[in-house]
Amino acid sequence: MPQETGNLFLLNNKGYYFEIKTKEVSVDKERLYECRFFDTGKELLEAVSSAYGYSVEELEGTTFYITKRNGKPTWFDDRGFPGEIDGSVESFITLFEL
Repeated sequence: MPQETGNLFLLNNKGYYFEIKTKEVSVDKERLYECRFFDTGKELLEAVSSAYGYSVEELEGTTFYITKRNGKPTWFDDRGFPGEIDGSVESFITLFEL
């Protein structure tokens, strides 16, 4: 996973964490309610590791990734399966839980 990409790394209030490819998908950080932001993917994984007791190595590859696919915002789970995002990306992230 690229670390210094200029992408946005965040953790929502339900404990799910995302990397957003900001060159493809624009988001308004003000509308990402109760989310924590990180400068790098490594910092994000370190925060998740600290909060939930997993090692950073165990968490590598588990970040949900958001980009565009076929012109539409799409999220990819930790297995690489895509899902189209209906509505705003900000609402999707803020309300996301499995």
